Amino acid sequence: MRYKEFALFEDDLDMGDDISAHIEDDADHEADAALIDTLREIQFSAGDKKIPKIAVTALMNLVKNKPGGEAFDLNALEKAKSNNDTVKEMIKSIDDNEEGVKYVFINPPEPIEGPEADVGGPGGAGGGAPTAPEKTVSAMANRALSSRS
Repeated sequence: MRYKEFALFEDDLDMGDDISAHIEDDADHEADAALIDTLREIQFSAGDKKIPKIAVTALMNLVKNKPGGEAFDLNALEKAKSNNDTVKEMIKSIDDNEEGVKYVFINPPEPIEGPEADVGGPGGAGGGAPTAPEKTVSAMANRALSSRS
């Protein structure tokens, strides 16, 4: 713990010390988690797009609809992009197009190596090319594995 946290319980706390300076907020962490969850959904629903993109306003609306993302805005996006390693890895860039619309370019998900990569594939149920349910299960498995790290 930091000294000021101990000072709250000790006699050496200045009476003029503002208690609000000692209160910490987890809203940034919750907003980052909502952003990461939304970015993963976009990654896995982008299909065959090499570098999926989404308008910043659309991304903000999606994040705001998730628990913890209610106060998400452009400043929170830029802060997460610069401070959160997971967000740094997921977002390729944030750029304006020719019309001045700001877009978030998202890195595609990294392929999984090992036995988890075979979910729904030739060794999995069905034996041939994956069907829609097998693709869904494969995407769910990939998301679960990526959230472990």
